[in-house]
This record gives sequence, structure tokens and C-alpha cells, in this order.
Amino acid sequence: MKITKGDLVQVITGNNKGKTGRVIKVFLSKDKKTL
Repeated sequence: MKITKGDLVQVITGNNKGKTGRVIKVFLSKDKKTL
């Protein structure tokens, strides 16, 4: 799954775990979805 800036994602790690938000920065790791 490719994610891009502005996509709606669910946070799976970190302080905001479980919340949803939009991607503001995309890393080049397949599994990393970061707000």
C-alpha cells in the first residue's frame, strides 16, 4: 500500500496510537505511517 501526503491513516505506534489523522510526512519505509 502506497501512502502519500494527505492520505487518511490510522496511527499504529507512538503517542497518538489509535487515532486517525492525515499524513504530513511520508517516510521511505513500507510499514511506517507517520503523522
